[in-house]
Amino acid sequence: MSDGVAFLIVGATLIVVMAILWWWLDPREWTAAFPFRSPSATEVGWALAFVPLGFVTVQFVTAAMAPLGFNFTGPNYDLTDPVIAAGVLVGPLLLAPIFEEALVRGLLLGSLLDRGLSPTAAGLVTILVFAIPHIWLGVAGVVGLAAWAVFPTILRFRFNNLTGAALLHFLNNVIAYVVLVTFSF
Repeated sequence: MSDGVAFLIVGATLIVVMAILWWWLDPREWTAAFPFRSPSATEVGWALAFVPLGFVTVQFVTAAMAPLGFNFTGPNYDLTDPVIAAGVLVGPLLLAPIFEEALVRGLLLGSLLDRGLSPTAAGLVTILVFAIPHIWLGVAGVVGLAAWAVFPTILRFRFNNLTGAALLHFLNNVIAYVVLVTFSF
C-alpha cells in the first residue's frame, strides 16, 4: 500500500471516529470534550515558539536513541505523486492536527481528568496514547514523538483550548511531511 493511500485511510478513519462522536455526544459534552476557541495572541505566540522547540526536541531525542540501536525512520516518499500529495494534504496536514488533538488532548485528557487522574498522570497517558500509534516511525520515532507531544499538552493545559495545540501540530506536520521530505533531510 502506498503512503498516500495509507494517509487517506487514516484521514477517513479519523472522519468516521469524529462522526460517531458527533452522533454520540450531546452538544454540552461536545463543547466540553473539544474546546476549540479562537486563540489569544499569547496562545498563538506559545504555539509558534513551540514549533522550533518541538523540532529540536525530536531531533535530540531520536539522535540519542541511535547509539541504543533505535533509528528514526521518518517519512520518505515522492510528493510529485498525486496520490501521495493528496494523502499528505488530507491526512497529516488537514485532518490529523484537528482530529488527533480533539481525540487525545480533548476527549481523552478531559475524561482522564474527570475520572480523578492528576494533570501530570493524565498528560502522560495522553502523550503515550498519541505517540504509540506512530510506531511506523520506529521506536526512536515514537520516543521522539512522545517528547514532542509534551508541547501541545502544555498548550492544552495552559490555555484550556485546543486551537494552539492544533496549530502547533499542523506546523509540525508541514515541516515533517512536506519540508523535510521535499528537501530530503
